Amino acid sequence: MSSKYFVSTSQDRTIPLSGRIEGDETDIGTKVGGRVNFVAVQEGKEVNKDQNIVRLDDQEIQAQLKGATARLVSAQQQELKARLQINLVESQILEVQLNLKKAQEDTRGQVLQAEASVAANVAQLNQAFAKLEEAQSELNLAKANRDRFAQLVEQGAVSKQRFDQAQTTFEKAQATVKASQASVNAIGKLVNVAQGQLVQAQTSTLNPEIINAQLSRLQTQLAQARLQLAMVQAEVEIAKAFQQEIKSKISDLKIASPIDGVVITRLVEPGEIVSAGQTLLTVIDPNNVYLRGYVPQGDIGKIRVGQKAKVFLDSDPDQPLSATVTTIDRAIASKSGKPTKLK
Repeated sequence: MSSKYFVSTSQDRTIPLSGRIEGDETDIGTKVGGRVNFVAVQEGKEVNKDQNIVRLDDQEIQAQLKGATARLVSAQQQELKARLQINLVESQILEVQLNLKKAQEDTRGQVLQAEASVAANVAQLNQAFAKLEEAQSELNLAKANRDRFAQLVEQGAVSKQRFDQAQTTFEKAQATVKASQASVNAIGKLVNVAQGQLVQAQTSTLNPEIINAQLSRLQTQLAQARLQLAMVQAEVEIAKAFQQEIKSKISDLKIASPIDGVVITRLVEPGEIVSAGQTLLTVIDPNNVYLRGYVPQGDIGKIRVGQKAKVFLDSDPDQPLSATVTTIDRAIASKSGKPTKLK
């Protein structure tokens, strides 16, 4: 930054000089290229650390952000859909397994019930056979008594009434045998029915090949659904990274000062196109600046270290700055004089 300054001498006169303010300069550039929308400061103005001083146009990149956000939302919807598909197939597998277990338990219960029915009917049949044998024995005895009393009646050894009683006993024994036989036949039919039900229960178990094929098909669907979920999860992460990258670029469109300082160079104006890495402004630390100028040959002897001076900036000539001569470099000289350093 160019400026003029005046050094006071012991003879109450001033020496006008010209020079340039130097110090710790910080070039402020842009990480991204684009069109400059706004420059907040002029040369000579103070800036604060983290103050936004330049803004680039964000219209195009905002459109990119919108597209990236839509891509992320779509990927997240696909992820949700894949998770729902996994839940559906898992529930179907569980349902088949539960149905298989229930069917096996039901079949086992039916077999046990049929076996119990067969056993009960066989026991009843055995009892019926025992009663039939008993009735047959009583019939044989009644027949023998009746035949014996028939001979005795012919011989006149017993009365006909006694024979009639024997005949009645014989007829009752016949009826009992007939009833016992009918019971045996009826219970035998029940045994046959129970045995048929047992065979049916034993042979009506579910076909394991059908169930295993169904489970295998569902397991394949589950593996495919999990693979699909992994793919869409990867897409979600890519979409998130892309969105975050664009957000970072948007943040880079707002350029802030990294230090507290004074702008000494403004290299861009609104509307200009800048490229990534280009310097836009230069800021100097006001706490560590000096002005270097050259003293005319005829005035060299009038300058002393410690003398007071005033510095007038070209950008703000109405606000002079107080300064002090800190260094006179006598080792360097030119036709115009020796360099003098004010601080």
